[in-house]
Amino acid sequence: MVARHLAVGRAGEDTATSFLLSKGYTILERNYRCRQGEIDLIAERDECIVFVEVKTRVHAGLEAAIQAVDQKKRRRLISAAALFLSERALWDHACRFDIIVVQPYQGHDLCKHFENAFEGDMTTGSSDMYSPF
Repeated sequence: MVARHLAVGRAGEDTATSFLLSKGYTILERNYRCRQGEIDLIAERDECIVFVEVKTRVHAGLEAAIQAVDQKKRRRLISAAALFLSERALWDHACRFDIIVVQPYQGHDLCKHFENAFEGDMTTGSSDMYSPF
């Protein structure tokens, strides 16, 4: 049996995947794992590689979900993204980091998509977060 939080997270990633596909994105990879960490979704649209962190929240608000992508998490995402780009020789592509928050609402899931949620320096792993609030 799968732990509830893992099942909720998987369902949120499924919802986010469908959301991105409906917006014209191509999904390159789900749950990309490497020694630096994990990237929930890697997508592409208009020759831009998009690294997506999905936060599924049943009770917590939108702000709490965004704040969960803290400095440490951003550093891991940036390092994993750099490895992904290196493995596939995609350094010539534009890229960005997005966050999608999935929340249940009246029997269905809502997606809030934060494009360019933070910037990252692929060489140093440092990042700057943009606050949508």
